Amino acid sequence: MVLKIEKNQVPSIVVSSWTGEGETLEVKIGSPRVLNDFLQKGLASVGPEKYFIYDSKTQNCQYFIKWNLSANGLWSDTINKFVMQDAVAIYKNLGFVEKAVKGLTDTAGIIDHVLRGSGRRTKKN
Repeated sequence: MVLKIEKNQVPSIVVSSWTGEGETLEVKIGSPRVLNDFLQKGLASVGPEKYFIYDSKTQNCQYFIKWNLSANGLWSDTINKFVMQDAVAIYKNLGFVEKAVKGLTDTAGIIDHVLRGSGRRTKKN
């Protein structure tokens, strides 16, 4: 089973299929871990405001991965080079676009919360 863990407007975990496309980096976790414990450590390390609220520059998917791996003792220089791309440079000198992106992700997060609730499981139809 493959789980896709990501943070867009809100964190999400879905069962996925792996097609082998894209770049990957294997992270050796050592002994088996309970997913809930893994995520709870990430949450405890930064608090709910950072963990659950999306910001394209400072609370994005890159940081979400970093917080979880760091809190579980799995972060390294190699992982840092792979994960932490210069997201801030994307928005440099874009002014309104940066504000628009933040507004869109904030709105998407509110809609997601209204439709799916907080922390509820969703099922595929």
